[in-house]
Amino acid sequence: MIQDKFTQISQQIEERKKFINNRLEVISKLDLIINILKYKIYEVRYECRKNLDMLHIRKQKLRNACFKDLTEMQVAMELEEIDNQMKEEQRNVEIQLESLKEQKIEIQLEYESIINTMDIDMEQILELYNNLLGTVEEEKMEADPIDIEVIEEKSRPTIDEFKKDIDYFNEIKLSGWRISNSEEKLSDVLESKGLKITKDGLLITESGRLITIQEAKEEDYLQGIELDMEKSPLNEQSDVVSSKTSKTKTTTSEASSVYSRMDSEDVSYLKENLGKPLTLALAEITAVQPRDPIHYLGHWLFKFRYNQELDETQQIEIDALTAERDRLAKERWHKFLEEEARAAVMEMIMRAEEQAMKNELQRIADEMAALEDEEHEENFEDEARDVLGEYTGPKTISKINP
Repeated sequence: MIQDKFTQISQQIEERKKFINNRLEVISKLDLIINILKYKIYEVRYECRKNLDMLHIRKQKLRNACFKDLTEMQVAMELEEIDNQMKEEQRNVEIQLESLKEQKIEIQLEYESIINTMDIDMEQILELYNNLLGTVEEEKMEADPIDIEVIEEKSRPTIDEFKKDIDYFNEIKLSGWRISNSEEKLSDVLESKGLKITKDGLLITESGRLITIQEAKEEDYLQGIELDMEKSPLNEQSDVVSSKTSKTKTTTSEASSVYSRMDSEDVSYLKENLGKPLTLALAEITAVQPRDPIHYLGHWLFKFRYNQELDETQQIEIDALTAERDRLAKERWHKFLEEEARAAVMEMIMRAEEQAMKNELQRIADEMAALEDEEHEENFEDEARDVLGEYTGPKTISKINP
């Protein structure tokens, strides 16, 4: 009866162990997804900063070319276009960051809910373990002294195994139910400093600035951190890869006969057309580790080609829009010149009309003055006629006799 109880409790503990291990796998995957999202957030900020720096350089070049190759109006239009691109870039980055942060928060909430259930599972497995110990003690109390040693020998392996598992679970519980290796620990420490490390050995700050390890040390980002790149997890990974490569030398030598039949043109063709997408796809597959990597690779390559065609279409549209913008700018410029010329002609006409009006007014004033002079002379003659009478010529005076 007691032995059946021991077996039953052992089965329950095994079920709890299996359940906890399954949850640990889920937590590990969620933790990986969270790290990927964190890297994407850093990369989005880095790409945004790089694009904004390029746009700033374009603006500076345009300002320098203001009095050389382009007119002021063309420069002003280009600067306005660059400002719009910068605003659009910032809006897109904000949308991407908001989406990534929402995904990260959602996964973190799920992560925390699983951790809460893990704590409950741990309490249950501890309770079952104590019940198992109590069952063994109960069986020893009811058994004969001769059988006590047999009972201990029989139950000891199971109890030791469960104790080892419980100690392991307790250790993981103290780390927040995270099974972290040295690379993840290094990543967490760097993240607390506001940094992310890339596979090239460079660091990205929270603002998206790309710096080297030496620059990070000079700017006190790595204060209190001993970072030996020769012994870093990145180089440890390269050592693992090299060891795996040495194990696959036989396979490589077999495949080399196939490559030897390929001429240099075929190799160049494959390198030119498949080198970049395959490198990017394999890097992402290594990070994500999907359940079906072949299906993931096919889907990734299809998506890569689709995005490539979409980029080409967008580039054609951008070129067409740029040409249309240049055409409209030229039309505006010609229209501006025509309006300036028309304004100059109108000003000349108005000045001529104003001068003609002044001349006409002067002529009228002169005529009025002449009329006034004539009227004055006529009035003078009339007055003289009234006083002296009408002039009839010389008259003879009669001689006076003495």
